[in-house]
Amino acid sequence: MRYTRATSERVKIRETGGSNVRVLTPKIGTVLAMLIGAVFVISCTDDGAQAQLAPRFHYDPTWPDPLPNLWKLGGVTGLAVDRNDNVWVYNRPNDALPVERRAEPGTDIAVCCVRPPSMNHIDKGGNVIGSFDAPQGHGMAVDDEGFVYLGQDTVRKYDPETGQIVAEIAKTPEKEPDGEAAIAAFREMYPPETPMIVGGLEEIRIVEEDNEMYVADNYLGGRVLVFNLDTFEFKRGWGAYGRPLAEISTDDADHAYTPNGPMARDFVGHLTEATAFTSQPKTGSTSRNSPSRPVPGQVAPPAVWRSHRTPSSNTSISQTLRTTESGSSTATMASYWDRWAE
Repeated sequence: MRYTRATSERVKIRETGGSNVRVLTPKIGTVLAMLIGAVFVISCTDDGAQAQLAPRFHYDPTWPDPLPNLWKLGGVTGLAVDRNDNVWVYNRPNDALPVERRAEPGTDIAVCCVRPPSMNHIDKGGNVIGSFDAPQGHGMAVDDEGFVYLGQDTVRKYDPETGQIVAEIAKTPEKEPDGEAAIAAFREMYPPETPMIVGGLEEIRIVEEDNEMYVADNYLGGRVLVFNLDTFEFKRGWGAYGRPLAEISTDDADHAYTPNGPMARDFVGHLTEATAFTSQPKTGSTSRNSPSRPVPGQVAPPAVWRSHRTPSSNTSISQTLRTTESGSSTATMASYWDRWAE
């Protein structure tokens, strides 16, 4: 019987019948047992992590199909997915330059293009299945009954079959003027807790389970307002960091961004369109002109990041709850239609 060194540990080698049988010392056995256990734990952890991963998508540049009637979309300011997995697209037709609309009546000197209606309904195959004209705006949503909600100088509810207005949220009869004295008087007349639309519309979100509509306007840097979905009555609201509406500052200094300085007390610039609900009891939104970090809101319902999957076509639409302004409208729209990567 002899001893040798292996990896700085003593290993006893016993010669038996012309073969060597290694007998590990207790210390090496313990180390190996720990390593095997670690590998097992890592493997299980990896499996668990894989099970929790979000679905993967890829960009489909072929969607939608070429639009009818020589239409060319303007900047896309709203996207929503209805219960049938069809997409509503809210665009700004008047973004089109004169050179881009030379096929319109009176200027028909080219084979393209014509300004489309501001609202277009597109199915999973990329075909336009409906449209109607409405004033240009920013932000939109659609409910389970198919009614369309558009952000203009307020939120208006439209019947998509007729293009007629069904209802609208109360708004102030005037917008904030220019001039220091005029602004101060306006803010005194319409304090931060004013239960109606005061500023420009940024985004709209509907939570059917709670029969509520969330609206972001940009008054005093930004407010999140919650209304009853049936009556359009105001229910509650907040500003940056979940601050109660009444505590939003009317002093512009509290909305100023200081590079490398402390975070501003309230939204800087104004609330942008990147407003989202998560499965946690909170909302997230970002403030234009401030550092690119989310600004938490107050309490929001569970929901709204979700994917609508259609088993028959093996196609999924990612409802990202974010609108995008882009001159490349077709590419922008297509980025919201992703095929499921199996």
